[in-house]
Amino acid sequence: MDEFVFFSLFGGAVATAVGFAVAWLNARSRADRLEAQLASRTSPGADEGHLEARVNELASQLDELARSQDFLHRLITKKLDRLPAPVERPREVTPH
Repeated sequence: MDEFVFFSLFGGAVATAVGFAVAWLNARSRADRLEAQLASRTSPGADEGHLEARVNELASQLDELARSQDFLHRLITKKLDRLPAPVERPREVTPH
């Protein structure tokens, strides 16, 4: 009976050690790949140029949006000036 418990625990420990070894090797190879990918990236200056172009594009879109909002504001204001004055209805008295 003692041998069964010993070999069961020993087998579990060996299986766990093998599992951790495989997990460590996979993690190490993934870390190596990510480090190589990070090292192969372009210089920071190229990213800044791309970022500046994107910011300029967004600024132009924002300017276009502001101009369209101004146009809509003028259009609505002109239509409101042509509308007749609202007629006030007498207030209804309701019991509470």
